[in-house]
Amino acid sequence: MKYEVRLIDDAVEDLLKISKKDKGVLKVVLTRLAYISRDVHVGSPLSGNLGGFRKLRVTDPAIRIIWKVVKSADGSQFIEVAHIWAIGPRRDDEIYKEMKKRVKLLSQRPETFELGEVLGAISSRSWGALPKVAQPAQPVPSYLEEMLIREMKLTPEEVAEISGPEALDLWTQFIKKSK
Repeated sequence: MKYEVRLIDDAVEDLLKISKKDKGVLKVVLTRLAYISRDVHVGSPLSGNLGGFRKLRVTDPAIRIIWKVVKSADGSQFIEVAHIWAIGPRRDDEIYKEMKKRVKLLSQRPETFELGEVLGAISSRSWGALPKVAQPAQPVPSYLEEMLIREMKLTPEEVAEISGPEALDLWTQFIKKSK
């Protein structure tokens, strides 16, 4: 089975830095990304604040690729997608410190680019032309949808037009005003 591999903005930048520094390392990174595209569960799971992410060693002195496996937003499909979050040196835990920053700043579904698009942009040097891909909105969980309709008197159509995070914000504001 082949899996879809996507890179977040920061990982694309990481890959671009590597492509400018060392073509040999870039070749090894691309080989490892191919491994991930064949099996998103390759490598080792991370723990602690980075639980849910996986890592794969690229070279010695160690460069790591860190990614998270996500399911397709379409519930009818079972496509696993590897979101590459970081590619960089392990020395002094540098890559892990950077990952913790990225996790704090980014949502669970950051904007991503398909690996093929990234490779095409690197090879053609048309980096600025890389198209941004809109991520599907996170749906409103059914329990929250029911509360918004029942307690806040929103219509089902109004709830359908907002994302899960927006619905949670609305509910939080409603609760604060009710106190």
